[in-house]
Amino acid sequence: WRPNVGKSTLINQIMQKNLSKVSEVPGTTLDYISSELEINDTRYTLYDTAGIRRKGSIHGLEKIAFDKTYGMLKYYQPIILFMIDGAEGVTATDRALMKHIMDIHLPTIIVINKIDLLNTKEKKTLLTAVEEHFGHKQRFFTLGISAQTGYGIQKIWPIVSDLWKRSHRSMTTGQLNKVINHAFIIKPPTFPHNKGVKVYYTTQVKTYPPVFMSFINKKKNLTKAFENRLDTIVREAGDFKGIALQFLFRDKKMDEEGYAKHMEKRKAAIRARLKRTPTEKIEAKKKAIARAEQKRKR
Repeated sequence: WRPNVGKSTLINQIMQKNLSKVSEVPGTTLDYISSELEINDTRYTLYDTAGIRRKGSIHGLEKIAFDKTYGMLKYYQPIILFMIDGAEGVTATDRALMKHIMDIHLPTIIVINKIDLLNTKEKKTLLTAVEEHFGHKQRFFTLGISAQTGYGIQKIWPIVSDLWKRSHRSMTTGQLNKVINHAFIIKPPTFPHNKGVKVYYTTQVKTYPPVFMSFINKKKNLTKAFENRLDTIVREAGDFKGIALQFLFRDKKMDEEGYAKHMEKRKAAIRARLKRTPTEKIEAKKKAIARAEQKRKR
């Protein structure tokens, strides 16, 4: 996403022809460009996106480019190759843009371009910075390449294929709750004093990207540590390494309150019927017969 990190060079290297304009000027690409290719009998669509700075610092054409790119990601939901300039390291813009990607929960491969220019110590430092800024390494894959020479590019396809398959996995409600309950028995989650959260049950409501819903007793007591623990448990049990998981939490007490309101309405309707006069009862019965007759004719 960030301008001038080698996205267009990478596309051209993969396609072996100049499809995207390459320039030293940041932000040369203002619209995403799609390309089709086939590798090992598998068809892929590549999108070269516009180079975007931090959202707060863009306007005009660049703002339009951001909206188009973000809209494309939400609509097509592709596997994202998030490119970083290895010579520059993780920048504030990289961190800001990664937040937008995390918001749409798509599988992401962090591609470090110009890795061939770094020595062993510099590579280690950069990988540490990536994990520090973007979260636990279980949530993404990291791959070093050189868009200019083609080094490491062929390693992209096996990772993409693997992510695509595992992103469509689903876990049954029984499997989910078995592993979550077992993990919480072995190591119960910790909370501030009198602010615990009880998980009644968890179910998977969507695949690609995987979405899970947990019914709990007190949503207001949720902590980031608890959410991360639940993420780790499900990720390990379902083999979701490198895949963005989304957890939704629903307060079960709210459901009980909603049910109570529903029952109160029903009781009120029954009380109203009991208060009807004989004439009103006859009229109500006639209307019910008429509705049934109309329904039968349809």
